Amino acid sequence: IVQITRRPFGFSFGTIKGRAYLVESSKDLKEWGQLESYDGTGKLIRVEELRDVIFPQIYYRVRAEM
Repeated sequence: IVQITRRPFGFSFGTIKGRAYLVESSKDLKEWGQLESYDGTGKLIRVEELRDVIFPQIYYRVRAEM
């Protein structure tokens, strides 16, 4: 499940309890920087981007750690 809002930009993602997740961002899909890490709870986790946006477009991804 993914839910998106625009101002402030945010999204939610579903998690599996006991699993770790990394939220990353990129301006060019080549270099990624970590924004936040989360422990899975089995519920939705809400992420909000509170930084000032300096690039015309920013990409996000969520990586599940094994």
